Amino acid sequence: MLGQNLNAGGMGFLAATAIVLLAHAAIQGELPSSTTQVVAEARQVLDGGRTAATTADLNHGPAATMMAVVTNALFADYGARAIAVLAHLAVAIGLFFVGRNLFSYGHVGLAMATLYLLHPATAFDVGAATHVLPAALIVWAFVAYRKPLVSGCYWGWLVARCSFHCSCCRSGSRSTVGGGCGSPRH
Repeated sequence: MLGQNLNAGGMGFLAATAIVLLAHAAIQGELPSSTTQVVAEARQVLDGGRTAATTADLNHGPAATMMAVVTNALFADYGARAIAVLAHLAVAIGLFFVGRNLFSYGHVGLAMATLYLLHPATAFDVGAATHVLPAALIVWAFVAYRKPLVSGCYWGWLVARCSFHCSCCRSGSRSTVGGGCGSPRH
């Protein structure tokens, strides 16, 4: 049986390089409107005002705003970019632990994390923190599969994060297939 092409050092180097390039793209690139909306609501919370959770164009749940409050307090103007980078990093580290814990082989986890970071779809919209946060929560729920309370907290946080849909879904224009509105944004 043949061994793998890359050893742990090669995969680690590729993963570290990919996360640096993704972080650079997230910091330098333009933020999507969903992420800027989350940041604006987090700034309202930090300033002591009420959140805009009752507005008609809300397309995320309250967990995204609460995470943005923490990163805005720590990273000021780079809060949204930091949460996107940290969420991608959480997915990669979670994939490593999934490979190590579920498959009992750390190289498989490192390979999964490296392939996630090198995949072109990861870099497509790297600054969209509201898109990668559910993936991070799902991966970490699988990491904690032997601790049901922790895994359930991740799933609950995921439900809180995804509890709202776009304004067209709430307005009653749902299609019969899949329950969504059929918008290309989904």
